[in-house]
Amino acid sequence: MLLLLIYILLDEVLVKEDFRIYEIIVAKYTSVTEDLTFVYKEISSLNTVESGYFVDVYEGKSTTIGIPETYNGKKVIGIVEGAFAKMERIDAISFPNTITKQTNIKNAFIGNYNGNCDVIETIEVYAEYTANLPKYLRQNVVNLHIYEGETIPTKAFSGSKELKNLILEEGLKTIEVQAFNSCTSLKDLVFPSSLETVKNNAFEGANATVIVFTKPSNLKTVQSAAFNSIGSCEKLYYGYKNSPDDWKSINIEKSFANLDDGFTNTSVFIPY
Repeated sequence: MLLLLIYILLDEVLVKEDFRIYEIIVAKYTSVTEDLTFVYKEISSLNTVESGYFVDVYEGKSTTIGIPETYNGKKVIGIVEGAFAKMERIDAISFPNTITKQTNIKNAFIGNYNGNCDVIETIEVYAEYTANLPKYLRQNVVNLHIYEGETIPTKAFSGSKELKNLILEEGLKTIEVQAFNSCTSLKDLVFPSSLETVKNNAFEGANATVIVFTKPSNLKTVQSAAFNSIGSCEKLYYGYKNSPDDWKSINIEKSFANLDDGFTNTSVFIPY
């Protein structure tokens, strides 16, 4: 059985017409079905990799794939080279947080992703593992759900020109240098209240038209050129903790091109 989780980017406090509403459907594994079948390979120990199971072969028919967190009472910690090589198309894939950062899945999809397949519509992954995803997955994703973790690594999705919809969950604190640089299709950005730091050039070239810092925002630092395409921004919602003046305490470098960095004198800045 697959659970389909629908995520809607909408804060009820704000005016609905000011937002595009995205419905991102991602798969979460609950039990094996005829269409979602994995063959596993047990790993007792691999130096820095803990014991558990690797996905050896995907034998399912579904193109919406939720990799399970556990099998036979142990964690699923990696994916074997060529495990998904038989697939001609993948629409959505969900990576569990049990897959360790030490495991390399670069060749797990070899055989189908050679530039001739359809774009993967949706990827669900935890923040710290995003840099481990094969470049061809990161470059082709359209809908991205980062469901857990504190830090999105440097250049994690830099140049992902197909990326349109981004969902960032509470708990995220730092977006590293050029993490979403040159994501030219990425229009609207909704940040969780837990976000503290957006580093250099993180969203440069993203062409954001709406930016939301969710209430109560913990934003502390916005580094140079973090939002260098902000000249196209129509509205920036700032969900303050105590008062709109909280914005003045944020360390903002020259980040918002063509607009006053303080935003207090523009119609774009909307505290709520």
